[in-house]
Formats: sequence, structure tokens, C-alpha cells
Amino acid sequence: MSAYPRFKAAAAHVAPVFLDRGATVAKACDVIREAARHGAGLVVFPEAYIPAFPVWAALWAPIHNHAHFCKLAEEALVLPGPELARLCDEARRNREEARTLYEILQDSVVPLYYNIGPAGYSPGWMTMAKHSMASILPHFNSTRMFGEYFTKSYQPAAQQWRRYSQSDFAGARAVASWKTKVRAAWKNVALRRVDNPRRRMPFGENLRLEVAVNLNGLTPDDVVVELLFGRPGDGGQPRKAQSYDFKDEGQIAGSSEHLYALELKPDLCGKIEYRIRVYPHHKLLTYRFEMGMMAWL
Repeated sequence: MSAYPRFKAAAAHVAPVFLDRGATVAKACDVIREAARHGAGLVVFPEAYIPAFPVWAALWAPIHNHAHFCKLAEEALVLPGPELARLCDEARRNREEARTLYEILQDSVVPLYYNIGPAGYSPGWMTMAKHSMASILPHFNSTRMFGEYFTKSYQPAAQQWRRYSQSDFAGARAVASWKTKVRAAWKNVALRRVDNPRRRMPFGENLRLEVAVNLNGLTPDDVVVELLFGRPGDGGQPRKAQSYDFKDEGQIAGSSEHLYALELKPDLCGKIEYRIRVYPHHKLLTYRFEMGMMAWL
């Protein structure tokens, strides 16, 4: 009889963010992290999860489905692409963290616990336990826990509520209207490189980057154009990237695009990688990536 390795799998009974590739990928990453916390080595998502299963094909005649299929094609994953790289990076990171944890348990914790001495217990384990109590208890207590809940959760939530609710919820109405505008325009927001990329440059020299952004009716205040800059990493993203914001230099003559520029003197030498992205921005958002929308260059 054949023997196969045992593993824990998770079946993700979750709906996508309908026909929204970026938001669905973000949701999938949350599901991957949740499954990894419960020890799953494999996560299975529904068929055609990103961006959605074309259920409308079984409900209406094809003549009424054209717009849905166009949207499905627009939001489909591009292989290879940044969204797939993000999913792979999330799975890889959780796998590495799980493997590291099990290696520590197998090589250090479990052997130490069962290294029983003449007194009927493990002296090394008792020493480690006492050291842990002496070093951890002063920090991990209910006072610290309440303080962190208050400063990191309750207080920001109360501040955000005041910002949204003041003047008869004018802030909430403004954000809702802005989100509607952004969702309608975002599918045609795009950016392209204007300057000539430099493959080599002397350390200490200034670098100017320029990109043209088609805002598709949005204003420069509605977006952030950002550079991620750092050492080469996995999945096409710089490792521990530093971020720098481009500045809008106005609309390009004879074009609907805006010119964004960044003057930078890199403080790193050697091989460097960078990515440029644009995403929606509003000062009243609770989380800067709340919209789940992003375009990469």
C-alpha cells in the first residue's frame, strides 16, 4: 500500500471582491495568513476566484453579458504579474515562518523539555522557563495590553469617528462620494516612464525619475505616485523598501497626462531595485490602501 505525506489543507469558502483583481488579491492574502495561523500547508480557493466566476453566463443571454465579460478580461490576472507575485510571496513567507517555528520546536524546545535529569525534571527547561518569566512578565501584562489596545485601536477609531461624524457626517459623505468617483475612473488610470532609465550611476549622484500618469478625470490630490527603493528581494519587490513620493509638476502640454517627478540621491550602493506605483489617496481614509486599488510600472 502506498504511503503519502500528511498535510493540513484549508478550503477557502470566501467570495471575491466582485470583478476587482486588486481587492480580491488583498483578500486572498488575508485568507492565506489566517490559514497559515491554523497550520494549513495548502489553501484551496474557489474556481476562477480572481476576479470572479462568470456566473452571469448561466443566467442571461450572451447579448446581455458583453460588459461583464469585458470587465472580467480587464480584471483577470496577468501571468507573470505583480498580483501573482504578491500571492506567491505571501505563501512563501508563511511557509518559511512555519518551517522556522517547527525547526525551533524540533531542534531546541522539545529536546530540552524531555532532557530529564536525576531530579525528575529538565534543569535546562526550568532555567529557560524562569528566565522567560523574569524577562517577559514585566512587559506582557494587562496594563501594557490595555495601553496598546487604547493607543493603537480604540483611540484611532474614536478619532476617525469624530472626523467622519462632525458637521452632520460631512466627512463620511465626502469619502463616500470620492470612493464612487475613484471606482469609476480607476480602470483607465495608468502610468508610463518618461525619462530614460539608468542602469548604472556613481554613488552619491542625484537621480531624477519622471513618469506620466493618466488620471482619467481624477485630480493629483486623489492619488499618490510612489517609488519603492531598496535591495533586491523575492517576488519582484525590493527588500525592506524605502518609499518616496513623486511630486506633480502639472499637466503635460497637448496631453491628458500629468508629469510626476522625483529627485533622489540614493544612500545605498551596489545592486538596487525599484518599483513605481500609483494608488488612490484621501486624507480621511482609515488605511491608505483601503481602496484595494493600485497600478504598477
